[in-house]
Formats: sequence, C-alpha cells, structure tokens
Amino acid sequence: MLKVAIVLFGVACIVVLLAQLVGGGGGRSKPKKPVPLPDLPDEPGYRAADPFDVKSVAVVEARAKRLACRRCGDSVRVDDHVVERFEGELLRVVATHCKQNGHADRMFFRILATGP
Repeated sequence: MLKVAIVLFGVACIVVLLAQLVGGGGGRSKPKKPVPLPDLPDEPGYRAADPFDVKSVAVVEARAKRLACRRCGDSVRVDDHVVERFEGELLRVVATHCKQNGHADRMFFRILATGP
C-alpha cells in the first residue's frame, strides 16, 4: 500500500511539473517592468548644506545603517565613508545603497565640537 502511495505521489509531481512547463509557469504572471521612480526631495542630512549632527565619528556609520532607504524603506549598507570639505567645513560623507532595490545615496554628517 505504501509503495502505491509513493508511486502516485511521484506521478502527481510529474503531472504538476509538466503542466507548469506547458502552461507557462502554472498561473504565474510575467515579471512586471520596473516603474521609474521620481527624484527624491532634498532632505536634511542628505545634502551638504544641512548635514546630520553627531557628537562623535564613532557613531557615523552606525547612524547611517539605522536609516532606511528613502525609496522603499528597507535597510541600507554602507559602501564608503570619507571626509570632504564643503564651503570650508569638513563633513563626513557616507555612501550607501539599499539592500532591496540597490538605490545609491549619500548622507552628510557634521561632527559637533566637544571638549574645552
């Protein structure tokens, strides 16, 4: 009896696979074309004129990783972290990309002066 059940299960699997091949994927729709996304507005922290303020260099990348992708809300990965001068001020610039859709972005951080 068990052998008969195994054979029937195997035949059923083969029938399903053949139906998917002949029927174009078993009811699955064709992949949709990507929809072009509009340009993102300038937000604080995403432009040199209005950077994020942080107290220490040590928190720059951690803060960048906590921010979500501006296109889809998924998490981002840090690609690069450099220092650049903008209008006489040194800023930390963190290049990121979205783990979900690959959107590349740049975040700007100003290190607040601490100490005497």
